[in-house]
Amino acid sequence: MLLVTETDAETHIASGAWGRLTLDNLLGYLARSAPERVALVDAPSRGEAASSFTFAELDRRVEILASFFTAVGLAPDTVVALQMPATSDAVVALLGALRAGLIVAPMPLAWRGADVSAALQRIGARGIITVAQVDGEPVGERARDVAAELWQIRFVFGAGGSLPDGLIDLDRVFAEADALPPTELPTRGGNPADHVATISFATTGGEAVAVPRSHNQWIATGLMAMLEAGLDHDSRLLTMLAPSGLAGLGLSLAPWLLSGGTLMLAEPTVFTALAVDIAELAPTHIVAPATLARRLAGLLDRQRSAARLVLVEHGASDHETILPQGRTVIDAMVLGEVGILIRARADAAAHAALPIGPWTTPSGLAGGPVLVEARLKALSQSAAHQGRDGATTGELQLRGATVATPGWPLTPPVAFAREAARDPSDGYVGTGRRARLVATQPPAFEIGEPLGDVAIVGRHAIDLAAADRAYKTAPGVLDAAAFVLPDPLLGARIAAAVVPKPGYDVDRFTLTSYAEAARLALPLIPDVVVSLAAVPRASDGTVLRDDLANYALARR
Repeated sequence: MLLVTETDAETHIASGAWGRLTLDNLLGYLARSAPERVALVDAPSRGEAASSFTFAELDRRVEILASFFTAVGLAPDTVVALQMPATSDAVVALLGALRAGLIVAPMPLAWRGADVSAALQRIGARGIITVAQVDGEPVGERARDVAAELWQIRFVFGAGGSLPDGLIDLDRVFAEADALPPTELPTRGGNPADHVATISFATTGGEAVAVPRSHNQWIATGLMAMLEAGLDHDSRLLTMLAPSGLAGLGLSLAPWLLSGGTLMLAEPTVFTALAVDIAELAPTHIVAPATLARRLAGLLDRQRSAARLVLVEHGASDHETILPQGRTVIDAMVLGEVGILIRARADAAAHAALPIGPWTTPSGLAGGPVLVEARLKALSQSAAHQGRDGATTGELQLRGATVATPGWPLTPPVAFAREAARDPSDGYVGTGRRARLVATQPPAFEIGEPLGDVAIVGRHAIDLAAADRAYKTAPGVLDAAAFVLPDPLLGARIAAAVVPKPGYDVDRFTLTSYAEAARLALPLIPDVVVSLAAVPRASDGTVLRDDLANYALARR
């Protein structure tokens, strides 16, 4: 399914940012040019489940899976969801689906129950690819249950062994590959790289929206990451991010395929195990949440490693990450799945203000390609005063080869229906984030809080009004409101204020037990619950969330 017209693509093709190669084409090229080079490695902490593949082995595995998806009747442009952690199984599944011409919808690991079901209905998914468990969460069983509820889901595939009944075991597909009949893979009309590759999900302005992205947009994003981080075919890129959105794919999978280096996958559930993985794998680059920056820098110093840190930032508080001198640090600011800003620090201690206008890549090279442009657009007076610091001056907007426009489904052959998300006069797309002008010569800005009733908790954008509604349905709750408390590790944590019904006592155990039983997304499970006689609201009914946070902090 084409995402843009040839006319829309001309500028980016002329600049060299876009071409005709898809992500799986890049893998095929590497399999032919460097077949014996190590391509993909699981961290040793995975134990017996850890795998390692050369580019030739990986390409063969992807080809087998693509043929299987085609043979079972998954036609090109069919949407399949993928909910998997950062493992080689996830990379193979993603690339196999893309080679079969499918559209992959990577789902956040924190989504459960209603979130997954609603998203699959919205995008018309026909299949799910998952694993048995993630950190004790039975994601395989839940995927099977969602499929039972939704008539549209025809297949639930599983990888990694120990799968529950009802899932199609992809490990058996590889084991029995020689017995599979020959299958001709589909070809794509027009420019294959302009077809939709993925659909991810963003919460901007309080509403979750689907964001389609083409192969060309992924490759341009990967090019920015590769050039800014200095990746090449000798690089060993360790990522801690699951392939579930702009950060996981744009900072890991896409730049790895472009550079032709080695991608190493680790799950940072236990820091001591992560330390052993880093010591054994000896990465040259590490992609990690910015909240782990200080601990990682200290660990690398102790191991005498010169690895470059690519720090993934989602919230404004991440900008305060200060590190010791002497280490190369690249900041990657994820903006609601619309776009990403990647900039190497001139000073490792903290990154500087961000430039308004075209971003050349790499930032130290004046003649580098422009892959994104940034501007601030003035907010209405009412919206401008919603910022917590009271000093923001506009909404951050982006355009360029790396920027996606929210909106699904598409209107064939291109997404004319998505123009509402874009300023029709100049192609800029709103990110849903406030920004503050901090310099005028040259103009530069700092990223602020999200617009609307949205908060960044960990790596997730949370619709606080939706959280209010969820908490109000808990037994014994008359009224409720969500708010955010600062956290030294995650940057922020979700909390809840509740007004109990007469005769009820609603504490943290009661509310979290309800949230678990209702299968709310993990970020919505509150860490703190305070009981009040009434939820503080402004005259227009708006919840005074800062007052709730101040009250909870004062009680500590």
